[in-house]
Amino acid sequence: MAKRRAHQSQNILKKLSKTELEILRYIKEGHTSSEIATIRNCSPRTIEKHRSNSIQKLGIPSSQMALFLWTQNNDIPKNKNSIT
Repeated sequence: MAKRRAHQSQNILKKLSKTELEILRYIKEGHTSSEIATIRNCSPRTIEKHRSNSIQKLGIPSSQMALFLWTQNNDIPKNKNSIT
């Protein structure tokens, strides 16, 4: 069952862009949208848009729910090529 859940999590991640994965890693580390914007040298609104796009692509209610689902069995990959 845990193996199946991990596989489903990996399939979900394939829907996200490299940037969306990066934003979610920062969220997982506890950064706010403003902090992520500073790190990435962009507007906080841009970060909010990436978060919103991720949530919409995944069909889930929040980015916190996404992090919960992904981190139950595996880490968010550093890049899209790491997704199996």
